[in-house]
Amino acid sequence: KARVVQRGALSTHRYREPAGERDSKDFTERRRRHSWTLLNLQLNERRGVVATSMASALLARLQAEHGTEILAYTAAGCAGMLLCYGLAPKTCKDRLSMANSIFWFLAAPALTYHSITATLALGASVESRWTAGSHHSVEFQRAYVALQIVASCMELIKSGSFQSKMPMLAHHVLSCFCYLGALLTGRMHFFAVLDGCCETTTIFVSFLQMARMEGGGIDEWTKSDPVGKKAHLVNGGLLWLSFLVFRLVLFTVWLVAFVRDLLVLPPQIWDKMTTVELTVNPAVTVFLLILSAGWFKKIHAGLVKALSGKVDKSQ
Repeated sequence: KARVVQRGALSTHRYREPAGERDSKDFTERRRRHSWTLLNLQLNERRGVVATSMASALLARLQAEHGTEILAYTAAGCAGMLLCYGLAPKTCKDRLSMANSIFWFLAAPALTYHSITATLALGASVESRWTAGSHHSVEFQRAYVALQIVASCMELIKSGSFQSKMPMLAHHVLSCFCYLGALLTGRMHFFAVLDGCCETTTIFVSFLQMARMEGGGIDEWTKSDPVGKKAHLVNGGLLWLSFLVFRLVLFTVWLVAFVRDLLVLPPQIWDKMTTVELTVNPAVTVFLLILSAGWFKKIHAGLVKALSGKVDKSQ
């Protein structure tokens, strides 16, 4: 029935030859071009239908296999953020940012545990790195996607210009896209959790942010109390070291491992890979490496000033 309707629709676009030009070369060329145009339109229409059907099927599968868990993690993240907002001192000038820092200071260790455990379990061979998964890799990606949704909402509503929020928003969106793809296909879980090990730095970043917020209590403790001063300095050193190891080195190792595996990837695995997996995933890692390099420059400058006794709150 669809073919009959389609033929009827195409028949209305048949080329009408001008009188007296039926046998001319120009007419023949125009008719040939018209036929190719109709054929391309038909092929594009079929491709669009197939692409839409595939996208709908993939979304339905994602919802069936992971939708409930991601929704539960998202709800838990929202509840946790509200709880942290209640814990944030009312004297804090930016209470929303304080709540966000407290939340990530508490959530990052759990993400780090899942990502490191899964990385150690899946890195034994090429096959396990590209096609295997584990309980820890799945739970990490589900939780990470949910928390990135919460983080994106927080990023949008907190103070600051939209331009200054763009790098972090891009980080959240691209990370969710890649992790959802890995959950959907069941492939590249090792590379997903290897990237996720960078959340180790979030623990020290969150403490640093809390120590910089006026009226939060931690700022006064790190300035006046001898123990607080030492804790602040140790945290700065651990932040510098973790950024170097779990971001700059880690993302570089990720890219090297990805390229090396591609050179020896078995045909049965290669045939299943999609263009998105082979291009977008490494591109996002390159983006994270560049972004982290810019952040590390500021962290290094801040640590040098702290060690020299010249503290600059802008760093």
